[in-house]
Amino acid sequence: SFLQAVPREEDRHWAAREGQPPERAPSRVGGQQQVRALVPHPTSSNPTLLAFAQGDTLTLLRPEPQNGWLYGRAQNSAR
Repeated sequence: SFLQAVPREEDRHWAAREGQPPERAPSRVGGQQQVRALVPHPTSSNPTLLAFAQGDTLTLLRPEPQNGWLYGRAQNSAR
């Protein structure tokens, strides 16, 4: 995968309590999962594709891929 879940403080507490790595806990913001980009996705000529840099935090707008795509918003973007 090119995305990594971003564990929050309560996720770390859950992981310690359950004996699991923090990456196994769902990280949610207002019910939406946050992930960190492991690789960049540069700007393209297609305006519907989100550009982001390696290490950027993205908020997934849908919990599961739709038609093979994840839908999300970058923290540093209005899109």
